[in-house]
Amino acid sequence: MTSGGRGTGVVTARVVTVLVELALGAVLLGACHLLAYGDLREQKSAAGQPCLSASDCRTGYCTDGVCCVEPCGAACMACDLGIVGVCEPRPVGTDPNGACAGVCNGSGTCVSGALTAVATIGDGTTQEVNALAVDELDNVIVGGTYDGTLQLGSVKPPPTVAATPFVATFSTNGVPNSNLYSGDVLSPLAPVDQFTVGATTTGDVVVAGSANDGAGFDAWFHVPQRWSSPVTLGGPGTQLGLRALGHPAGVVVLGRFGPGGAVIGPTALPSYAGGAFVAMLDDEGLVTAVLGLGASVNIGAGGIAVRDSGDIFVAGGFEGALQSDAGPILSAPLNLGIPAGGSFGGGEPTENDRWVSGTGSGIFVLRLASDLSTTWARALAGTPEDGADAPLPAVAPTGGDRVAVVWNDTSGAAQLAALRGS
Repeated sequence: MTSGGRGTGVVTARVVTVLVELALGAVLLGACHLLAYGDLREQKSAAGQPCLSASDCRTGYCTDGVCCVEPCGAACMACDLGIVGVCEPRPVGTDPNGACAGVCNGSGTCVSGALTAVATIGDGTTQEVNALAVDELDNVIVGGTYDGTLQLGSVKPPPTVAATPFVATFSTNGVPNSNLYSGDVLSPLAPVDQFTVGATTTGDVVVAGSANDGAGFDAWFHVPQRWSSPVTLGGPGTQLGLRALGHPAGVVVLGRFGPGGAVIGPTALPSYAGGAFVAMLDDEGLVTAVLGLGASVNIGAGGIAVRDSGDIFVAGGFEGALQSDAGPILSAPLNLGIPAGGSFGGGEPTENDRWVSGTGSGIFVLRLASDLSTTWARALAGTPEDGADAPLPAVAPTGGDRVAVVWNDTSGAAQLAALRGS
């Protein structure tokens, strides 16, 4: 704006310096400048945006590191799931930061008690599970078959028209993990007759089993996260893949083969007469050591265990002498004062334990090194039940140098023995 007298040519400026803050959130600078009031103060974040405190949010709530539309403070509710900024239930089976004295039920409520998780393995069609293990990371490994379709979380393998093996892992709260093996990975294993699962020392899934090809049983062992294909146990007779377990030196497997000899991978097993055996496989699935236990051994999937130190324990029933390809291991039986149907009665084996002669039957327990050499051996008087459905001896290392073995005796008594493994 200008003013001045005629003829002087002098233009004078009149500057308005009044600053007025309007109630509508605007600022008037003179007559020429209009600024938003928000430009002169700190901005606040909308729902779903990151925050450090409630003062950062327009909504006034900062939960789980984002601005939330409501307080959302319950242990089993979260504002950073699904639609970020909206309070939603945490997934079933989770326990966020240990804030829930149990686990979340998927509806926003914390459930406590003995039952902490229930998971449906599959999608309600035809699934059967018959193998279970837990790895060192507390993942639950489940093995079985499905006929039709299988849905585990977001993972869905191709549908089938026959029983197809699968192995899946879950958290201990029953939530499916991304590890699911089926289809092309495990199809050489079908149709499955026997099936066991385990884990390596690094958490990789280990599978062992037997498949009926119509002419007999073929056995196989597999570590799908490491090996490109299963390691097979082949031969003219019936082959059984009983168990595979992780070991610091690779994978130790337990199996049985029929008369006529057999090969595991490219390696021939030591006895032509057949029988039980233990083999060590490296990270490539190649055999590094084999121990044949002979045809007189009666052993099942529970007859092998591995201690964290790498000691391998094997237990089963035998008649006469326990003979390996390297020579005799045990003569049956070692008298530990356990009469038929009896027990230790609270006592323990002593240094006076002795071998007794004869060709009777007994229970054997072996401790093997990584090269499968025998470092300790014991035999117990007794005769385990035999037959296709009979529960065979099972072994498990306990604390210190102890090892426990259980079996059902033909006398009708269930037996438990605890031995010093040194």
